[in-house]
Amino acid sequence: MDERGNNNWLSPFDRDVLDRPISQWSRMFFNEMLGRMGPSIDLHEDPHGFTLTAEMPGINPEDIDITVDEQAVTIKGESRRTVEKDDKGYKMSERRYGNFYRTVSLPTEVIPDQAVAEYENGVLEIKLTKSQPQEDRSRRIKVNGKGKPNPS
Repeated sequence: MDERGNNNWLSPFDRDVLDRPISQWSRMFFNEMLGRMGPSIDLHEDPHGFTLTAEMPGINPEDIDITVDEQAVTIKGESRRTVEKDDKGYKMSERRYGNFYRTVSLPTEVIPDQAVAEYENGVLEIKLTKSQPQEDRSRRIKVNGKGKPNPS
């Protein structure tokens, strides 16, 4: 029996939490998962490069860390967002704090030194220039041999 006099297997749990609507649970779950996975990303390709766009509302540009190598882009950041709601005397405040990251593999190699990023109105845009394909440096060589093979 718990302190309220309930005698059931749910007693270790707060009944108020379990009575919340499923939609509220799913929103909480998906918001938490998306925060850990990182921002939603679009990757657009043109003949010269890529434009990577990430939705990151409420993030300060100084809290964003971007790493570009020849084959991937990694975006790391910290969210310190607060949403307050006042509706007919009901007050609610939701706060999302925490680190996130996202790594996007690129279909072809890019030149990391030419990457440029801009952040405006909650949208991060990264421009990437494709690297030129390397010439095929392989070549066929002739095998020179001396004498004839020894018959066994």
